[in-house]
Amino acid sequence: MGQDHRAITLTLDAFWQFSVSHYQKPGVEAACLTLQDHYQGNVNLALFLIYLEQQQYQTNGLLLNKLLACLHAISHTTDDFRRLRRQLKPRLNHADYQALLDFELSLEKQQQATLIQQWETHVADNIVQPTSSVQPASLQPKASQAQGLALYCAQLGAPHLEQALHGQG
Repeated sequence: MGQDHRAITLTLDAFWQFSVSHYQKPGVEAACLTLQDHYQGNVNLALFLIYLEQQQYQTNGLLLNKLLACLHAISHTTDDFRRLRRQLKPRLNHADYQALLDFELSLEKQQQATLIQQWETHVADNIVQPTSSVQPASLQPKASQAQGLALYCAQLGAPHLEQALHGQG
């Protein structure tokens, strides 16, 4: 097989660790918050698209739309909780506020699990024969510049955030 199926298997733990590490790069946190607060973008989706790029896979519009659709159903809970946490912040002591942050992170991790599940579904739907060396276009190793994050940022009207989200200032 030209491309081994293991190469496109993603784990929640690996994606979470990538996200935590990538978010700490200079400029990434600010870009993520801008994407979230000013463009109603989903930070986990942006990080997932970057993660896929780093795994040498590009995403097409079909996969991006599927990822958006699966997040739409669950992102309201996280968004509503985030708004509540921000409203309560001035009234809470540090420990209580930290407890709210920790719970919000658990909601974020659920979103990431949903993205991984959708990815696995997309892979399963598009690999006709496991022994085939031909991968669907949406799963092919990227030949040039990644398109998933660029496409997402463009859809949100925020193409200027792409480089900062990548941690490239």
